[in-house]
Amino acid sequence: AAFIRVIEEAKEAQAAKEKAFEATAWHEVPEDATFKKEATSLGVEPRLLLALNTARLKGLTLSSLLLKGTTLQIAEPPKMLRPEPQQLVNRVVEIDGEDDYRYWYVLTYLADLQWCHVAPLRERGIFGPKPSQAGHGAEGRPKWMLVSEEEGGEIDVGAGRCRMMEAIEMRGTKANADTEEWDIVRRAEDGWEPPSECGKLKKVKRVSLDPTEGPEGPEADLRRCKAAVQQLIKMKQAEIFREPVDWEALGLTDYLTVIATPMDLGTIGARLDAPADSAGVTTASYASALEVAADLGLVWANAQLYNQEGSWVWKEAEKMKAAAEKRMAPLVAAAQA
Repeated sequence: AAFIRVIEEAKEAQAAKEKAFEATAWHEVPEDATFKKEATSLGVEPRLLLALNTARLKGLTLSSLLLKGTTLQIAEPPKMLRPEPQQLVNRVVEIDGEDDYRYWYVLTYLADLQWCHVAPLRERGIFGPKPSQAGHGAEGRPKWMLVSEEEGGEIDVGAGRCRMMEAIEMRGTKANADTEEWDIVRRAEDGWEPPSECGKLKKVKRVSLDPTEGPEGPEADLRRCKAAVQQLIKMKQAEIFREPVDWEALGLTDYLTVIATPMDLGTIGARLDAPADSAGVTTASYASALEVAADLGLVWANAQLYNQEGSWVWKEAEKMKAAAEKRMAPLVAAAQA
């Protein structure tokens, strides 16, 4: 499901780029003129314009007479329509449209599918005077490291949304990217490669929420659900959803009248930790990702039912709902298959 979603995003982006190209890449000759004169009026080097059009207009030369209404191609398709495979694995990137974190580290990259599995980076202090092994100095600049696996935040995205950053590994910890420190300098230009001491394959063991990766079956999916819930619990917007609503302490005397089935992230997490009986299920555990998704949905639905639309709690629930659906979508799709 995650692959399909990413591929669809890539196709939509490609179609938009092609449409934009079609709208700007063509010129209709307004009146009879020689080819060379028309090229000059367009400000295009005549031989370049000739090369763009000889395949379409057989026998075209620099001295050819162009009749009014003749269509000329005046620009090459941009590179983004014919992308060269990028080396994205083990690179630091920005991701268009992702606001939870500023920078991400590419753990997995499938060039054929233009798909990436990425982990977020977080600023952790500043660099001191000691340079990297390659001699790169970053004193006083922000130090970026991977967010811990327990904290989560990993996502699957289309490679077309990734913008490579010029990021220098400062510690050179080849065995484990979790302990690496990066100096992220700027957006990388085309063709940029990290110093030879950087960019080697790292041994990073992370849990993917994509059911197409790793072990299969309900137990494996529930482990992924547990990882997803742990990620949600770590979000700053989750603070008011981590524990049951203490309606008595808050004086919400009508809470149980309005809310038939209270639910919170802590309860869901505890149920995911609960052992199953000999039949594989207990009243405290879940049988599938669908049940986990249903309880997560109940958390946000309860909050939005009891609180006025547009209120702070209502808005926080809306944010958490979107985050939960994003993380649970591939698991729900796999359970429904």
